[in-house]
Amino acid sequence: ALLPPGLANELRLNWKKIADEVRLLSFDGDVWPNLLRGNQWQGLRLYLSGKPRPEMKKDNGPLPREAAWNMSACAFAPFTCKLLLGRMPTEQWGLRLPDSPHATENDEEVTIFSLGPYASVPNHIGQHGRVNVHLCLLNCDEAFAEAGLKRLPYLA
Repeated sequence: ALLPPGLANELRLNWKKIADEVRLLSFDGDVWPNLLRGNQWQGLRLYLSGKPRPEMKKDNGPLPREAAWNMSACAFAPFTCKLLLGRMPTEQWGLRLPDSPHATENDEEVTIFSLGPYASVPNHIGQHGRVNVHLCLLNCDEAFAEAGLKRLPYLA
């Protein structure tokens, strides 16, 4: 899994603008109810690679962006989507075609997550071979991520 060139730096430089969009979002329901329930871990999915619905493919041509980008969600996070649109490797390399042997359900995902006060996400294993990038935007003073046995605080 590769990050697009310069993306990590652009996310760092623009975190305040992204945070401004996030402050205006409202969330509903549990994003992964099998891990954490009670509206403590919520999310808004902006992009999900993988195999889109067959009706999205037209005339053996490239898939429309709507096959992976949730354009209705992007309406609530236009700056964030504009920053990322066209830069996901699966988008650039055509790995989200229904007939691509390299596409899986969740190679790349861009989701804005919200955790409730004092909530913690249980330890879990994400998808193998994927790089997870976490950018804490709001209320990060005591927030941290764990990798293996290491507790890693978010840095400003």
